[in-house]
Amino acid sequence: MKRCLLLTLFLFLAASSFSQSSAELDSAEIALRKKSITDILARERGKMHDSVAADYYIQLAEYASDEYDYKLAISYCDSALVNEKQLSFETRIDLIETKATYLRSSGKTGEGIKLLLGVLKELEAKKRYDLSAGLNRRIGTIYLKMDDLATAEYHLNASIRHAQIAKDLETEGFARMSLGNRYKKEKLFNKAEEQYNLSISIGKELGNKRMLAGNYNNFGSLLRLQKKNAESRKYYLKAVEMNKASGNDKWLSYNYNNLGNLSNDEKKYQEALSFFLQSIEIKDRIGDVRGKVYTLSNIASAYESLGNYKEAYSYQKEYSVLLDSVARMDNIADNKKLAAQFQAEKREDRIRQLALQDKYNQNKIDNQKEQLSYQNTIAWILSIGIILVFIIAILLWRTTVNRKRINAELMEKNAQIDRQHREILDSINYASRIQNSILPGNEQRTALLPDHAILFKPKDIISGDFYICDKSEDQVFFGTVDCTGHGVPGAMVSLVASSHINKTIHEYELTDPGEILTRLNAEIPNALNGSDESINDGMDMAICALNRGTMRLTFAGAYQNCWILSSKDSLEKRMSKDLRAELYHESDYGILELKGERRGIGRSTISGPFISQSFELAKGDVILLSSDGYQDQFGGPRNKKFMVKELRNLVLSQAGSSPIQIVNTLDTTLREWMDKTDQVDDVCVFVVRV
Repeated sequence: MKRCLLLTLFLFLAASSFSQSSAELDSAEIALRKKSITDILARERGKMHDSVAADYYIQLAEYASDEYDYKLAISYCDSALVNEKQLSFETRIDLIETKATYLRSSGKTGEGIKLLLGVLKELEAKKRYDLSAGLNRRIGTIYLKMDDLATAEYHLNASIRHAQIAKDLETEGFARMSLGNRYKKEKLFNKAEEQYNLSISIGKELGNKRMLAGNYNNFGSLLRLQKKNAESRKYYLKAVEMNKASGNDKWLSYNYNNLGNLSNDEKKYQEALSFFLQSIEIKDRIGDVRGKVYTLSNIASAYESLGNYKEAYSYQKEYSVLLDSVARMDNIADNKKLAAQFQAEKREDRIRQLALQDKYNQNKIDNQKEQLSYQNTIAWILSIGIILVFIIAILLWRTTVNRKRINAELMEKNAQIDRQHREILDSINYASRIQNSILPGNEQRTALLPDHAILFKPKDIISGDFYICDKSEDQVFFGTVDCTGHGVPGAMVSLVASSHINKTIHEYELTDPGEILTRLNAEIPNALNGSDESINDGMDMAICALNRGTMRLTFAGAYQNCWILSSKDSLEKRMSKDLRAELYHESDYGILELKGERRGIGRSTISGPFISQSFELAKGDVILLSSDGYQDQFGGPRNKKFMVKELRNLVLSQAGSSPIQIVNTLDTTLREWMDKTDQVDDVCVFVVRV
């Protein structure tokens, strides 16, 4: 009895003292507390309730985390979860989420996300929307930081729905703020502003200064993207004031970083540097590694603008090392697969539920039919007599047996067909993920070509078309490739083609587009005809090499051309007589079409090298590369091909628009043209503005 009283007293004292953060304690006090907890667990573990032990292990895990020993923190979480059946549901869920946090901090992001998705599945199955709302927001925020916008939007919308069911205004407000950030990343300004305004309304209703500060910061970034600098600065400073008052150093560091970006936009480089250095000091102090990455890049850029190249190089080098480290920690590709798997499992669960409901409805109908038949049979038996009853009973029995046999055979055949269809579809979807891995990601493309957009529409799930975007020395390469066929055959050829394109640029270190196509024309046939069988496959291709320093574009094409959209007068002044090109114009704008060779790669009997063409670009020029899928699409009132001429007129009508606006117009026009007509080929259009 005395021992129990002492233990209770110790728990009370520990609970009051543990409310202090470890940052407020010196190392000797922390060591003493850890030893006290360890001694209690060693002495009393078998006598205390599992939930009490779990609280102790969580405290030890927090101390280990404060010392960046995440492996030990994870070990303490596992010790608390040994007898998880004895824990309350809420305690167990909290422990698993805590463990996932430490896994992410230790660089095992994939394992952490897998744990969170498993917990989310359990919460949604139990309809614990009070808990799943917050977890969906947390997962959505993780994927938002990894630029997986579709997955982030899925979980954030789920968070909003569950929060509304649970009447959890705070979680809904933060989820809407994150959803606004998702739309801001794709410059969907109206959608982003709508979510921020809804979140601000909730923040004001709750008096939640943290929520308001976050929204003011994000609103500032939204206005900055729209070049409304004065309004942007006003919102950033409101966020700074609130975060200082609440002691939210992490978000305060973001505010300073954003103010630095705003000053940098206004070419106030010394002021920008001051804000960036304030931001990096806070991030160093609180250990915000991921937030530190982009601030390092900003500092390097500010020093470069001020002419201090030594400091610029130092910070850029630190940025590159840290960015690589964070990328390895996040392992983004694997985590996207986890998200796809989670959503696929949810769809399969829904399909199974619908199948069970259909089976129940069918059984109900069958029972009603059998009941009606039984009633009719009774009436017939009463009127005919015992002999006819016997005969009818035999006939009914035989009919039932045959019907069951036939139904069983049909069900087995249907199940077999469903399995085969599912296996084929799963294989093709997996092949699509493999093929997508060869395509340059949005972050890589934006780093090399800040103002660009791509229309990529495979005819089937996987594609024979693909695009490239790469860099070698001071040259940026981009282009479109159309391999023979589409679907599975085209995708297989595209993998071979992608490998050899990468080889020509990085292994052979070729920088001239004509030399690259010539080398591919020599190697692709050998790669596709390595066996005894001869394969008459190849590809059409357009590739550009852009030197942004000299504004010189070098182009070579194999059955593909390059369009340059600009003012007619400007294009005419820059055209030379030896240029293999044709100028099409309408009013003040024109398209200069640089002609590629009239032969493909790997399929032509014509030998000889591919020839490059060079053209001097001007600021604002729009470059468009396209496979033949768009112009060859059937549709319209007469079900005819769209044709190159109509595509050229459509692009000319978009003169002065951004690449994203051009691609959106092309996509909308194509869908209206197709209407109910099937897509006949893969579509790939690459648009760049310099």
